[in-house]
Amino acid sequence: MLNFRNIVCGIILCGFAASAVSTVSAQTVRRRIIRQDFKQIEVYVDGGRYIMGMSNIDNALFDGSYHLVSVIPYLDPAGILVNPDIYGENKKASGTKSFGGGVNFNLNPNLGLGIKFLFNQHTAQSLYYAENQAVSVLVQELEGYLMVDVLQSFQVDYKYHVAPIILNGYYRWKPLPNFRHLTLNGGAGIGLYITAVEVLHQYKIVQDAYSIYINLPDQFYNYTSRKVVQPLGGCIFGGVDLQGSSVISVFLNAEYHFVPSYTFKDSDWAKHTDLWYYPSTLDFLYGFNLGQAFNGYNPQKLSLSGLRLTSGIKFAF
Repeated sequence: MLNFRNIVCGIILCGFAASAVSTVSAQTVRRRIIRQDFKQIEVYVDGGRYIMGMSNIDNALFDGSYHLVSVIPYLDPAGILVNPDIYGENKKASGTKSFGGGVNFNLNPNLGLGIKFLFNQHTAQSLYYAENQAVSVLVQELEGYLMVDVLQSFQVDYKYHVAPIILNGYYRWKPLPNFRHLTLNGGAGIGLYITAVEVLHQYKIVQDAYSIYINLPDQFYNYTSRKVVQPLGGCIFGGVDLQGSSVISVFLNAEYHFVPSYTFKDSDWAKHTDLWYYPSTLDFLYGFNLGQAFNGYNPQKLSLSGLRLTSGIKFAF
């Protein structure tokens, strides 16, 4: 009887020992798998939509065009192009497509730091025409008058190049232990939201003479108002990663960017003449004040806060 009890106790002790050894072995295997899957460096690219406040562009667009339409009849001090037919339209600000990329440095499987680069461009346009028909113009070279149709065009193009550079920190976790390929992440960042604003003004005048012997060349004048600003801002973000292998994964992210509004001053704008062509033979100069024509088009404020929704691909090393 005593020998039987000793045998049973021995079997139980061996079972406990085998269980302990098995548990330790399983944990060691899991640690090895985690170590094998853990990569310190990640490089990624993404693309999506950056929905930011563009009302300031539209306000400048409509303020400028309203001023232009009201001033066109008075631009010609010689009184030749009076009461023109004016028509045109504004195209509101657009261009929410955004592209980016960056590098992550994983401190451990859960925590990491990264640097991110974004780029997106927003555009808008105002285009108006002023038309006069059967205008009688004195041309000294001909020693007489020439009958012409005159079409003036006033075009303003807005281009916002937004290129933030952001430093961020993030935390990752696996919500479903049995599905280790799925990872959630969240974090925050701070950076410079470098933005170049260009407002391109283009004036053109086309003259069609009532003569088969005379061809009057077009005349045009272009200049650009430019400004570069670097407001400091921040963002919060969260997303889902789906790992295809130990090297490649795809992800979906949502980011909200907080950037204080920037107020422009008139002295901020640097004007640059791109092209000025005014032929001297058989031309006629109306003495337009084009600076007055394009008043009001420069935006008053810049607002970059908004929501960015993206998807992308990530490579781990």
